[in-house]
Amino acid sequence: MKKIILLLTSLLLSCNDEQDCCSQIPGNDTLYEFSIINNNGEDLLDENTQDTYNTNSIRLYDIINGEEKLIYFQNGDYPYGYSIIKRDILYLIRLGFNESNLKVSGIVEWNPNKRDTISLEMVQQSEHVKRLIKIKYNGDVVWDEETASNTDNRYFQIVK
Repeated sequence: MKKIILLLTSLLLSCNDEQDCCSQIPGNDTLYEFSIINNNGEDLLDENTQDTYNTNSIRLYDIINGEEKLIYFQNGDYPYGYSIIKRDILYLIRLGFNESNLKVSGIVEWNPNKRDTISLEMVQQSEHVKRLIKIKYNGDVVWDEETASNTDNRYFQIVK
């Protein structure tokens, strides 16, 4: 018990007005991932799958005041605002839209002929920390904190 009190005391004392201690608490972020499969259960983010979505033509667009703005970071690790990772047997995609507001909308352009919309809803945890509470994909709720079995795992799957 003394160790727990000592740990909590040191954590509280190490925080000041310029630091946000809540940012270290699991679940206080806006990270989400999703996979895409076809009707046969094949992973469409796997480069080896026929009709894969995992190509160099993926582009993200923020929708700001009704206008589309291409996401591009010239010297970034992920210049077009997304990353694709392999977890277990599936590839997952992570998207990075402008999160300056608590409600965010964006477009995923898989190729010039295929586009989908993503809408994110967040709450402000503290001055510098937001928490994602709802995700919509093409207008349908695909993840909701209120109904999620694990609120720290913001994952959904799309069937194309």
